[in-house]
Amino acid sequence: MRTFTLSLITVTLCAAIGLGYLLDYSYLKIQRQQQQDIQLNQQQSFLFALAKQLTPGSQVPPPLTLSLTNVSDFALPAELTTHIQTGEPLFLQSSQQMSLHWLDTNNPQQIMSLSYQLPAEQLIAEQTADYRLWFTLVFYAGIALLVMLWSAPLIRRLFVIQAAINKFGSGELSQRIPNSHFSYIKQIEIGYNQMAQRIQTLLEDNKLLSRAVSHDLRTPIARLRFGIDWLEEKFEDDADAQQHINRLSRDLDEMSNLVETLLQFARLEQQTIALKLQSYRVKQQLHNLLKASSEHYPDKNIQLDINDNASIQVDHNYFNMLLNNLITNACRYSKQQITVCFKQNKQSWQLNINDDGKGIAADIRDKVLLPFYREKNSQGYGMGLAIVARIAKWHSLDLQLDESKLGGLKVTLQGKHK
Repeated sequence: MRTFTLSLITVTLCAAIGLGYLLDYSYLKIQRQQQQDIQLNQQQSFLFALAKQLTPGSQVPPPLTLSLTNVSDFALPAELTTHIQTGEPLFLQSSQQMSLHWLDTNNPQQIMSLSYQLPAEQLIAEQTADYRLWFTLVFYAGIALLVMLWSAPLIRRLFVIQAAINKFGSGELSQRIPNSHFSYIKQIEIGYNQMAQRIQTLLEDNKLLSRAVSHDLRTPIARLRFGIDWLEEKFEDDADAQQHINRLSRDLDEMSNLVETLLQFARLEQQTIALKLQSYRVKQQLHNLLKASSEHYPDKNIQLDINDNASIQVDHNYFNMLLNNLITNACRYSKQQITVCFKQNKQSWQLNINDDGKGIAADIRDKVLLPFYREKNSQGYGMGLAIVARIAKWHSLDLQLDESKLGGLKVTLQGKHK
């Protein structure tokens, strides 16, 4: 950053001083030209004033000259001849001299001419406007151009960094910023690469630990299951023993479900998953999922508002997992009523799942999408919505949690047709 700061200050100062000097020099040059024009105007006024006092026999000092010419010998275009014959003086100006011509009041057949030879260093120029505003604009435009030329390498590097960050954020954890020998922000790029490497290592270690712990827990759980089965047979006639065995069996089932959930989420954490997008018949697939849910929650009233031909492009396995988690949550926390609505147009589609449960407070709706976050007195392990959020992200879907018109939770999934 020190190189960046010093370079920016140097370029800005050089641009301001250099362009300021150049434009100031040009402006003064034009200003001198304007002064010359003012001088010419003064000389013109002097000729008109002097002509009023001259007679054919008057003497004028050089570089002024006074001459008499017959009207017939004075070569002028017809328009100018007519102008002189009206008695009005005629002023002519060239790059070498200026002259004033008028009729002799005593002899209308003669034209008196008063000429003034301009000095060699004085040139006739058109009236020059005030260019201060234009030069100011050019000054700042020049500074902006030089700064842009200087910052072009920085802008290119920023685009490279942006591309690397986008890929890293989309799951390509091996993405790094390529090295460059000429970069104003080289230390930032190095720091980012080190941070990315650290994050990748931590995530890989976390995945490895989750998979290892989950797999290692399966073995003792299986042994406990065999032991409980043996105890059930051993104390088949003992009611008290059977009561304790059933309690142990339920705890073991809960532990087994937790391990399966951990394994499922560990598989979802892998960033190398390739989605197999296929046509997904929404209503048909939901009917299949609701059949399984109705067996566990027969008292729930689930209504579908879905067109028979509704279809989207998703990965069947993962999208079924997403819908299964959403429907299971709705059945688990609703009182009785659940509605599932699907709408689509040519560009996009939207899926809404509403229930009449207690809902989720607005201040924790973002938190429940995180793994293992659970509300007080809630069921489950806090993984259902986390799995939904992960699969939705893979499909580039917009997931929103809101308050339902039924009084509970409204889950909205929005996507674009592919």
